[in-house]
Amino acid sequence: MCSTRPCGPATVGVDKGYMEAYTDSDGERHGGDLGDLLSAESDRHKVKGQRRNRLRDIEQKHAAKGNTRKADTIWKNNLGNQKWGRRRTLHHKQVRNHLCQAAHAVVDKTGIIACEDLSARMKSARYRHRDTNRRLSGWGKGVMADTPTSISRRRGSAPALVNPAYTSQIDSRTGLLQGRRRWDRFYCCDGVVLDADVNAACNILARLYDEEITLYMPYREVRALLAERTRTAVGTARPGLELRGHATEPPSTESASPAPGTGMYQVKEQFGFLHQPLSTYCHSLHKRQCGRHVREPAPPSPREPVPWREMPTLQWN
Repeated sequence: MCSTRPCGPATVGVDKGYMEAYTDSDGERHGGDLGDLLSAESDRHKVKGQRRNRLRDIEQKHAAKGNTRKADTIWKNNLGNQKWGRRRTLHHKQVRNHLCQAAHAVVDKTGIIACEDLSARMKSARYRHRDTNRRLSGWGKGVMADTPTSISRRRGSAPALVNPAYTSQIDSRTGLLQGRRRWDRFYCCDGVVLDADVNAACNILARLYDEEITLYMPYREVRALLAERTRTAVGTARPGLELRGHATEPPSTESASPAPGTGMYQVKEQFGFLHQPLSTYCHSLHKRQCGRHVREPAPPSPREPVPWREMPTLQWN
């Protein structure tokens, strides 16, 4: 039986998504047709609901006119819930079967699974199209979180939940808050483009060994900790990768000032700024890599007083 197969020896991080059920830190995707299955059923549910609403309006018009026989016929043959409920139950079984197959594929290679804890309610985006909200409402986040846990326990694998805060906004090569995610791509500050799901899975795996970020740590504290790591260039990446983000520690006031061309002076001469916000840093770096000159903002000029002008005298006839 599938539940008695042994698990794999590897340790991977798993990112959960809508189009692909699970993406591990090795770059493999499991359950790739999940998005098509959910979107097709959601779109069918929308069209079916619109047609039922039109029939309900017709039924209410006949009932208002006193034609109860016609209204009862429409209600009995076109507005029932038996086929609607059977269709919904069948869809839930298909989604669960799809997720179970994807979870078994993950456990086949994995002994320890690091995955996000999505049980807490998260703040959504400010604006999304109504079709996007409708499709995401049928995502089945609870079933997706429960399936790998139950299967991994039956097969001897060890699931490990980690804090999901900012795992999709960190550069997995440095462990710092550098770069920007746009759709399914993650654009790094040095021009490298990574797959967003694989990048998030690598961050989840690194979060498993992070002793400072606990499971139930509030996201505001996680953001403050990551911002401090980014400022001082002390991330959770492997040794030798911390300085790829071009963030350096400020020189000590006790020692002598370093000569120009070394340390932070080299960063200042190369990029033209020092201790600026991360968004300004990424924008300036992107401009300079494209070969375009970045004009330094002019210092604010003191406000000059407005010269006094004499108001014209009004004459009354």
